[in-house]
Amino acid sequence: MVFGSEQWGDVMLLDWRFDGFPGRVLWVDLTKGTVQAKEIPHDWLIESMGGKGLATRLLVEWDTTDYAAAMQLQHPVLDRVDVARHPTNPLLFMTGPYQASTVGSSGRAVVVTRSPLTDVYIDTYIGGNIGHVLRQAGWDGLFITGASEHLCRLEIVDGHAELHEATELQGMTTWQVEQTLDGMGECLSIGPAGEHGVRIASPLTAGRRAAGRGGTGAAFGFKNLKAVTVKSTTKEKVRFASEASLKSAVKVQRQEMGLRRRSGDPFYAFGTSRGPIYASANGRMPTANYSSTNAMIPAFSELKVSGGQGGVVPSEGTAVTITTKLDAHELSGEHWHESLPDAKQSACCAPCPIACEAADRPTVDGEKIRKRPVHLNRADRP
Repeated sequence: MVFGSEQWGDVMLLDWRFDGFPGRVLWVDLTKGTVQAKEIPHDWLIESMGGKGLATRLLVEWDTTDYAAAMQLQHPVLDRVDVARHPTNPLLFMTGPYQASTVGSSGRAVVVTRSPLTDVYIDTYIGGNIGHVLRQAGWDGLFITGASEHLCRLEIVDGHAELHEATELQGMTTWQVEQTLDGMGECLSIGPAGEHGVRIASPLTAGRRAAGRGGTGAAFGFKNLKAVTVKSTTKEKVRFASEASLKSAVKVQRQEMGLRRRSGDPFYAFGTSRGPIYASANGRMPTANYSSTNAMIPAFSELKVSGGQGGVVPSEGTAVTITTKLDAHELSGEHWHESLPDAKQSACCAPCPIACEAADRPTVDGEKIRKRPVHLNRADRP
């Protein structure tokens, strides 16, 4: 069953509207079951430069929230309103200005909405190739409003988009969804937690890459949107103001990245797997719900539990002391390589040259394994 479909010609046969920007979003109204192109003013693109900035501008300028109705919703547990759960709450998936280019470290797309977890603004980022492919297909992003009566999925191929019923995907994990929709391009989906509105759920792509903050998986679930697939058949119409200048800048960037890697800069050697050490040193680790910011979990007896102080719950009257030690170094890429001498940085979000992923390269029957691992099922997923 196709809910809504609109063809605007083959969008990728047309130039991007502006240098560096497709200049349009795909506007998806799940209540009406319609999809259509909506053009973005050029000055908005230049002023906000894509990504979070552009998403926030569109969220403000095009806000679809019915506040009179949304403010009547009460959170099922907390004593506050629950605007994020209302169908008219916008959900945006936006690309950055260098996606679909060869600029390194440009692989992150952003999900922006009202957080189901906090009911305030949330921006959360996701890797993989879906942002690049969405731009190649001719879109700066997706603006999603409304809620479908049935579980549905959005399929995009260049300038053509359709909403399909997706009840056959109900209850599937994100990995199962990706296997089921294999061949439809890049896939972003939610699992059972998102479907049921669990407010720490995340949408995932490429098996293991998540927009992991703010419970935005629940935002997809509230709208009954199980998955989005994107396929681009050509890169020919991706355009920037000066291709020669862009190539020259990328060459300089790659040279600098290589120089820093060879000089021993751990970030360029280990990528984001070194993040725990940086975060711990700067007091940004979210350990124990931000009760500790350096990855050291404090004794539970030192925390307030259920309104008590010092771990003493009034109804019980006794403190339970649990001390857990966790070294941020043990969460890092350095520790991985120290523990597994055959480990090798092996993969990245194209086109970034920093290989944030690592794989062990053991010797089996006297032969060193050099290929990437093959994942057979969701228990052994990437």
